[in-house]
Amino acid sequence: MTRTYLQGSFRATAAATIRLTNDPTGSPSTSDWTVAEGDTWNSADELLAEWSAQLVSDLGNGHYVSAVGDTGELRATCAVTMRLGTNWSIAWSSSGDGTDLRDWLGSTGDLTNQASGGTFQSYIPASFYPPRAAISARRVRSTRAHGRMLKLDGTTQTQHSTSTADIDSTQLSVDLMWGAEGVGLGTYKGHQRWEAFVDAVFDAAGGGEPWSLFHGLSGDEDQWVCRWQSNRMMEHIPMPVDQSRQSQLYSLQFVADVEVAPW
Repeated sequence: MTRTYLQGSFRATAAATIRLTNDPTGSPSTSDWTVAEGDTWNSADELLAEWSAQLVSDLGNGHYVSAVGDTGELRATCAVTMRLGTNWSIAWSSSGDGTDLRDWLGSTGDLTNQASGGTFQSYIPASFYPPRAAISARRVRSTRAHGRMLKLDGTTQTQHSTSTADIDSTQLSVDLMWGAEGVGLGTYKGHQRWEAFVDAVFDAAGGGEPWSLFHGLSGDEDQWVCRWQSNRMMEHIPMPVDQSRQSQLYSLQFVADVEVAPW
């Protein structure tokens, strides 16, 4: 099954040690994940993969933290899984200050004696998980800085770098779609969730551009690390399926500048 989702990036605003305790009321063991001020991740998936690697190193295989999409709410939450199904606790500022990291992952405070598979208290603010895969997510343009002129003496002069480290300027065209759900926020839930995602990318402490779009077969999605273009980036087009507003589909289209392309 193909799926599409978006996540914001995060830059640690302070150094911190996040402590996860396995089996807190039994025979506890702990895993300390240390984050330095300025550490940067392009998505929640990247950050959680690094944290999970620390859990595996300290506690063994089968312990991990992951983002779980809720397409009914068009957002994701973080879940913690313990290999033997034991409970867990998290102290966000075991040392230093992990408050901004905590908030960016959708937690509102320390978590105590939670069940394996349990989630943080709230959704990841900078996440958008439409219930349908993108109609298209395609590379539409790649350009390379190039300038050359022919001089009167028959020689040429170039105005571009010949370094193999230079990368093309790439653009990604995206067309997302979702239905007009009538629960909770009404028929414009998708619009409001999208607006909340864009706000979180810019407003959250430690947030900002770039952001990541994932698209492809579930579990094997391509990751596009992108920035918004300076011109208008979106428009909503209602596409009625029948006369009922509840059956409308909405399409959101935008073109983004690609910072890191998977291919």
